[in-house]
Amino acid sequence: DGSSFYEKIFEKTLSGFVNEAFVLPDDCGIVLTVSLFDNYRRPGFYRQDLYWFDKFGHLKGFLPLLGRGPQSFCTAVLDRPRESSKSFPVDFQEGLHVFFADGHGGIACVRLGH
Repeated sequence: DGSSFYEKIFEKTLSGFVNEAFVLPDDCGIVLTVSLFDNYRRPGFYRQDLYWFDKFGHLKGFLPLLGRGPQSFCTAVLDRPRESSKSFPVDFQEGLHVFFADGHGGIACVRLGH
């Protein structure tokens, strides 16, 4: 019938316009990008900030100064290979990661946890 059902789990007030919302897997919460300016009125000042809230509405992370979207969020669980190699990064951290466009021509990654 084309209808959708959404359950409101928490409510937050943020300054600005919500550009994208991405629900994270495994009850990790939600990621939002918010801009204080719209695209058309102030192009020189435009930026987006990323907020990560857990499933209870608590702020877990903040990443300022992203460029124009869309960010095109994508998640992946990264595990250390069973066979270690010398070329493997020493500071590698396992767990759930979110990859997204940073709005400045690059790809960003944020580790959310185990």
